[in-house]
Amino acid sequence: MNIFHFPSNQILDVKKTFVELLKDIYSKNECEVLFQRITEHFGYNPFQTNIHFNQSELIDLSEIIKDLQHKKPLAYILGYSYFFNMKFFVNENVLIPRPETEELVLQLKQIIETNYKNQSLNILDVGTGSGCIAIALKKIFPYANIMAIDKSSDALEIAQKNAAFHQLSINFKKLDVLNESLNETYDIIVSNPPYIPESDKNTIDESVIKFEPSMALFSNTAIEFYERIFYLSKNNLASKGFVFMELNQYYGKEILDLSKKFEYFQKTELLKDWSGNDRFIVCYKI
Repeated sequence: MNIFHFPSNQILDVKKTFVELLKDIYSKNECEVLFQRITEHFGYNPFQTNIHFNQSELIDLSEIIKDLQHKKPLAYILGYSYFFNMKFFVNENVLIPRPETEELVLQLKQIIETNYKNQSLNILDVGTGSGCIAIALKKIFPYANIMAIDKSSDALEIAQKNAAFHQLSINFKKLDVLNESLNETYDIIVSNPPYIPESDKNTIDESVIKFEPSMALFSNTAIEFYERIFYLSKNNLASKGFVFMELNQYYGKEILDLSKKFEYFQKTELLKDWSGNDRFIVCYKI
């Protein structure tokens, strides 16, 4: 097995070589963060200077560097990521959880705590992927009954693995929400659906296009999933319930205008993320 040449196995020398091999692809700051995460993955404190990697670790590190040179995301290389301070297994069948989706959970948490008082809520997570939203909500609201659906069997396998890892009881079901109907009524419908229109595909970073699942990213239009979920809310969202969805910041007003055409929503509004972008829509049912 090929291994890169490191001047020594001491952490500072290894780090210098790591940065040199990746400097044409990642910024210095990105290299620092990547090396820190890898060092922690090996079980070391990355801020200690007396660390010496063994030969097996240098072989593993060489393989990681090769993957990084091909722009493979580190989460897929290591097989896990973190979301809401929780470890989530990931592979190329699910999206890597994003900070914006952590914001979704935080804003949703605030709305639930404001409007519901420890009652047994029925929550539906549409397009669950790795299960990060459903699992984080179940951790925060253990009394909630959560159904998580996805049209990908491979994604559901990862989501179930993550739920089992965190010892949380969530119902998972394979269902294509665009083409199949829902059978139950829910107090809350939450989703981070595919919201990049196919026409915008050339604007997306190469590493995302190459490695992350297209079905979780792209849709025929920017609004088709929102329109479908708004439509399903007529029969599958309980009275006084609400829909909460992450959205493409560039289509926020269009989706807001669309939501107002559904007469059973008494109030709809856009919410901004920490960067000041239109990022979420919430629709309250009469």
